[in-house]
Amino acid sequence: MRFFSLLLLFVALIFTGCDQKKQEGIKRYGFVNQNNQYFEIRSNFSSLQLFFDKKPIKKNILLFFLDIENPLCLEYFQALKNLQEMYADLQILAISIKKFTREQMSSFISQYQINFLLLNPLDSKNILLDFSKKINPDASPIALPFLILYHQNQKMYQYYQGAVPQEMFMFDLNNL
Repeated sequence: MRFFSLLLLFVALIFTGCDQKKQEGIKRYGFVNQNNQYFEIRSNFSSLQLFFDKKPIKKNILLFFLDIENPLCLEYFQALKNLQEMYADLQILAISIKKFTREQMSSFISQYQINFLLLNPLDSKNILLDFSKKINPDASPIALPFLILYHQNQKMYQYYQGAVPQEMFMFDLNNL
C-alpha cells in the first residue's frame, strides 16, 4: 500500500511539473472595453487566451495595436469593421497603447463608428513591448500598425506589420 501511495505521489508531481512548464512565460494583462467591461488576456505571444467575465472566448482573434495619434492605424478601421461583419467566428480587439478616459473612448468610438472591441489597458504592463521582445529581443519596439491573428485553438497563426490589404486578412481567415 505504501508503494502504491508513493507511486501516485510521484506521478502527480511529474504532471504538476509538466503543467507548470507549459504555463511558463504566460503573462496576464487586464483591460476594459468601451462598456467598462473587464477583459483579461493571458499570453506568451505564441499563444493567447481571451477571457470575458472569467470565461474563455473561443474564437479566432485579431489583435490590433492602436495609437490614435498614428494616421496609419486609423486607416485600418474600415477594413477591420468589414472583417468583423464578414466573419462571425472572429473577435477583433483594438488594444490602445495609451490609456483613454471614458469620454475619450466614447468619442473615439462614435467618431469612427467602431463595431469591434476597443480595449483600454488597466495597468502599466505593456503587451506590445512584451510581444516586441519575443519577436526580436535585440531590436527597438515594434512599429505600428501591428496586428496578430490567433486561431481559435489559441495558437498564433500570423502577425502583420505595416500596411496590409484587407484581402490578405481574408485569405488568412479563410485558411484558418
